[in-house]
Amino acid sequence: MAKLGVVLLNLGAPATLNDIRPFLRALFSDRDLFPRFFRAFLAPPIAMVRAIQDRPQYRAIGGGSPLLATTQTQADLLKAALPLKLHANVYIGMRYSPPTISDALLQAMKDGVDTILLLPLYPQYSLTTTYSSLKEVERQKDRLEFKPKAVHIIRSYPTQEDFIEAHRLRIQEALETLPPSTPERFGLVFSAHGIPLSFVKKGDPYPSEVKHTMEAVLKALREKGPMDASFLERAHIRLSFQSKVGPVRWLAPSTIETVRKLGQEGVKSMLVVPVSFVSDHMETLYELGIQLKKEALRAGIPNFRVAQGLNNSPSFILALAKLTMKALEDAL
Repeated sequence: MAKLGVVLLNLGAPATLNDIRPFLRALFSDRDLFPRFFRAFLAPPIAMVRAIQDRPQYRAIGGGSPLLATTQTQADLLKAALPLKLHANVYIGMRYSPPTISDALLQAMKDGVDTILLLPLYPQYSLTTTYSSLKEVERQKDRLEFKPKAVHIIRSYPTQEDFIEAHRLRIQEALETLPPSTPERFGLVFSAHGIPLSFVKKGDPYPSEVKHTMEAVLKALREKGPMDASFLERAHIRLSFQSKVGPVRWLAPSTIETVRKLGQEGVKSMLVVPVSFVSDHMETLYELGIQLKKEALRAGIPNFRVAQGLNNSPSFILALAKLTMKALEDAL
C-alpha cells in the first residue's frame, strides 16, 4: 500500500532562550540567501550579537517561541482531517531549527513513505522562504539518498478560499473586542513580513501575492461581514511590512511608520492583521502585540488590537486539507 508523507515546511524558531543563537546562526548561514563571505565570516558574530539583543524580546513572550508547538498541533489536526485511505503521515520540516527538513525526510524514509507532498506554511511564495526551503529539501533528499516515487509541491495559496475565510473570522473575533468606531477613525492594517528589495528586483512574486491575499480578505469582509462596503470605503486601510533587518532597503512602508501616520490622520481605533503569518510567534506576539502597541499609544491610538494568528483555526486546517487533496488530484 502506497504511503503519503505530507511535509509542512516552515522557518522554525527558538523554543527556548538557549536556542536563539543556534537559530540565528542557521538563518544567517543560509546559502540561498547570503553570499559565502557573509556566511563564513559575518554570520557567527552577527548571530552572537543578535542573540543578546533578542533575548529580552523572547523573554517577554514567555521565554521562547510557541511556533513549534503550534505547528505540531497543525500537523496532528491535518492528519486527522485527511481521508484514512491516503495512509498519510504529516511531518514538520523547519528550515533553521529542529525538527529540520532532514529530520522530516529521514523519518519519512523510516516510515516507508513513497510519495511526498511538500506543503509550505508560507501562504505567499518568496525566494526568501519557499524557494530556500524547497532547495533544502532537494539537498537533503540527495544526501539521504531518499528516492520517493513521486514528489508533489504546493507552491503557494494566497487566495485559497478557506485560508481567506480563516483570516476573515480572526478579524471578526478581534473586532468584537474593540469599541464601536466610525470608519473615519478606524484603521485596518495588513502587516506582512518584509523582504529586501534586492529579491523583488530578482522577480520575487511575494509583494504581489501578499496584495492578492489582502484584496481577497477585503472582498470576503464586504460579502460576509462584519464590515460592509460602505464602512471599508471610508476606513483607513493599509498594507505595510515589518521585521526589517540590516541597512539594506526593504519593502515599504514599514508597519511602525504606517501606524504613526494613521495616528496623525486621526485614527483612534486600529486592528492589525498579520497577513503573511499562519502561526503566532515573535513577529506577531512581540513586534505587533507589544512593540507596535506601544507605538500606537504614542501615536494617539488608544484602541489597538492584533488579530490572532490562524494557528489551529478550523478553517485554516480545512484549507491545508483541501490543498493536499487538490495537489494529489492534479497529479493523477
